[in-house]
Amino acid sequence: MKKVVLMLVLFLLLMPGAAFAHTHLESSLPADGEEITAELTEVQLTFEGPIEQLSTVEVVGENGDKVELASTEVEGNVLTGTAAAPFANGKYTANWKIIGEDGHEVTGSVAFTVNAPETAPEADAPPAEENNGDTPVSNEEQGTEEPAADTSTEAPAGEAAENTAETAQPETASGFNNTALWIGIVAAIVIAGVYVAMRKRGKK
Repeated sequence: MKKVVLMLVLFLLLMPGAAFAHTHLESSLPADGEEITAELTEVQLTFEGPIEQLSTVEVVGENGDKVELASTEVEGNVLTGTAAAPFANGKYTANWKIIGEDGHEVTGSVAFTVNAPETAPEADAPPAEENNGDTPVSNEEQGTEEPAADTSTEAPAGEAAENTAETAQPETASGFNNTALWIGIVAAIVIAGVYVAMRKRGKK
């Protein structure tokens, strides 16, 4: 009987110790209630003792939307959740659930705010075109114009005058010959008429 009573007393004494053996959160980055003014990409939770690989963390925004986490890693007593992209400005809550070394499940949360300065995206300048000498440059780009080639052929003034004179000479000679021919015909008719008239007078 005494042994049973002793075992009950020991059990009652060990129960509070077992209750306090649960693994609790020791620290966090960001800390609970902290405002972050720089770019943030991960939430790191450090616990009092080692935690199991089945431990998880979930980050929720102020509108209730879950933040996409690229990875969740457990190393010893540290649980790290890395976001797929930097956190946008706003309020967040990291809800964690771990399994301690004693096998008990423990849950909790950490609230924080992100208020990082926003940088305007830089406009991409168009690449400058460089002429390395291989690409020919047009006359319009150079600002010079080449005179158009004169395809018409002009004879010198002296040759043109000679050709005109040579062309006019046959026409002049032809006109002179025609005039002389008519004069000869008229003269022959006149002479013939005079001759006939003189013979008629001689017969009378």
